Amino acid sequence: MTNYPHSRPQAPVQLYLLSGLVVFGLAALWLAAFHAFLQVASGPQAFFAATLIEAGLIIEALALVKRPKVWYIWIAVSISLVVSGTYNYIQAATVAPSFNFWQLGTLALGPLSALAFVSLTLGYELREYQQRVEKWQTDRAAWLEQRRQEAEAYERQKEAERQAYLYRLQEAERERQEREAERHFQAEESQREWERRQQELAQRRLERRERLSEPALAGMPIAQSQPEPAKSELQCPGCPRTFGTQAALNAHQRFCPGSGAAQSELELISANGKQ
Repeated sequence: MTNYPHSRPQAPVQLYLLSGLVVFGLAALWLAAFHAFLQVASGPQAFFAATLIEAGLIIEALALVKRPKVWYIWIAVSISLVVSGTYNYIQAATVAPSFNFWQLGTLALGPLSALAFVSLTLGYELREYQQRVEKWQTDRAAWLEQRRQEAEAYERQKEAERQAYLYRLQEAERERQEREAERHFQAEESQREWERRQQELAQRRLERRERLSEPALAGMPIAQSQPEPAKSELQCPGCPRTFGTQAALNAHQRFCPGSGAAQSELELISANGKQ
């Protein structure tokens, strides 16, 4: 809401009425002053002199109401009243020489006093109206400033609420990430534990198979457990026996009865016994 709820003060009717009276009074006294100055000066000079005296009286009366403590305004008003009253009195005495002093003074000072007091009243009413307008402007400025401060406070509050909401969102996201990381960690731990158990089970099965296979291997013949490639057989010339190696055949021939080597060995032993 940016519209001030109170409307601007309107000028009172007195200002318009007093302004009209001032215009009429200025016209009347200006004509009197113009005719008075015209008797001793030219037309243009009489015009400007009458305007200066009568218009100056009105302006000075208005200024006196606004600044009553300025001393030279009082002097200016006094001079305007004396000058205007003097040529009005001269004009009245010239036109009506039979009138007494009171009558001539009334004709000379009556319109002049009326114009002066109407001007003062107009100045007072104008000052009051200006004060009301100034107060309205001050109140409106204060009201607008208060609305601006309230709007700024509201914006600050909304910004604080928005920051708090963003902080809550960040905290929730951080907690979610922490929970997600914890779940990942637990899943990895579970995976590692499962792999470790699988390795242990595999190791146990391998050990069990080895324990089960050891007795069977121990009872099996070496030839069967460790088959050797077939070798060529050597037959002894003195007997039907065969041997797989030459060394075994030679050893057998030393004791074989049908072998020549065995006979030679026996003869040698007999000869040694006889000696």
